[in-house]
Amino acid sequence: MITEDQVIQNILIDSDLSKSMLEIKKYPLPSPFIPPDKEKIKAFILGADPSNFSINGKETRKISCIFDIGNDKRYFSSINQNLIQIGLSQNNVYVQNMVRNYMDKETQHNPKWNLFADKWLPYIKQEFDSIDPLRKIPVFVTAEIVIKFLLHNSSNLGRALSYYSATKKIPIEPSENKLERNKFPSIDTKNIH
Repeated sequence: MITEDQVIQNILIDSDLSKSMLEIKKYPLPSPFIPPDKEKIKAFILGADPSNFSINGKETRKISCIFDIGNDKRYFSSINQNLIQIGLSQNNVYVQNMVRNYMDKETQHNPKWNLFADKWLPYIKQEFDSIDPLRKIPVFVTAEIVIKFLLHNSSNLGRALSYYSATKKIPIEPSENKLERNKFPSIDTKNIH
């Protein structure tokens, strides 16, 4: 069983990645959002990472829970609205990031993002499997970079419109992705191109 500390140590021994990770003591890992009753979980929501640079565009704002759920509503509001549209609420979802640690660049400008995601993948897969060992609970992914990373063949990724107009099949089958679960391209439509 792999632990958070082991993932962090694997990152720290990689000199290239360790330079890009913000200090863990100053920027501790945000907690996943876990609903009060785990038995009611109907979906996993998977974000990219907590790096945000929302303090004057220069400094990352620390959050204690992923998407700052329970504090600042702006980070999760569009996802929450989409949950409502499909009959779910925060009481039915487990929310986590693919990359748990803060980095020196935001996701879309981070050329090392996939390398960090490789380090975190076994942990995230194990975390989801501990909640749902039969892998029946689907994953809603909030960013295109996460979808591409998780696909065995990223050339199979369609554009958002192709999924929503049903010209591209959803869900993405377990055999097609690294989490081995049904995966839906995005629950936050403004973050996928």
